[in-house]
Amino acid sequence: MVTRRVRFPPTFLTQLNTITMENKDALPSWLINNLAVKFSEVLHDWLTEDEMKEVTNDELITDVDDFCDANMAMDAAWNQMFILEMDLSSDADIDLWNSAWSLAVSKKFNITK
Repeated sequence: MVTRRVRFPPTFLTQLNTITMENKDALPSWLINNLAVKFSEVLHDWLTEDEMKEVTNDELITDVDDFCDANMAMDAAWNQMFILEMDLSSDADIDLWNSAWSLAVSKKFNITK
C-alpha cells in the first residue's frame, strides 16, 4: 500500500488551535481520520501479526501497551503528519490526539483513508 505523507506548515496547528478554541467541534474529520490511519499503520509496523490479532480480538482483554508504548506509537504517527511536535498545552492538539486515538481503537486499528 502506498501512503502519502501529509506535512502541514508550522502555522497550521496554530490556526487549528484558534479554530478549536472558538468551537470545540471544529476539528476536521479528515484530519482525525488521517492521524488515526497513521497511528494504526505505526502499530501494524511495530507489532507482529500475532500481537495485532491479540490486540483486536474481542474475546481477549489485551492492551496495545502490553506490546509497545502506544503513546510513542501515536507520537510517531503525529511526527509523520506534522512538522511541529505535539503541544501539550494546546487544547486542539490534545483533542486531535484523543479523537484519533479513539477512532483507531473503535476501528480495531484497521482503518483506511
